[in-house]
Amino acid sequence: MFMMSHIDVNHQLFTFNQTMTMVISKEDTILIESLYETKGYGTHKLLKQFSQKNWTKDGLYSLFTS
Repeated sequence: MFMMSHIDVNHQLFTFNQTMTMVISKEDTILIESLYETKGYGTHKLLKQFSQKNWTKDGLYSLFTS
């Protein structure tokens, strides 16, 4: 089960697997959603293209399913 709660206006907190948490900025959320919708980027492509962001596969998946 995936749960999402907001930290503040500029960041979102995603909790997955009941133990791990990933914070994604509002700007990154917009970027991820845009690439997903317009270019069909999935979790693996995003992780490869933006490895410096330290996103996780489960964290991105929870963003897609929220």
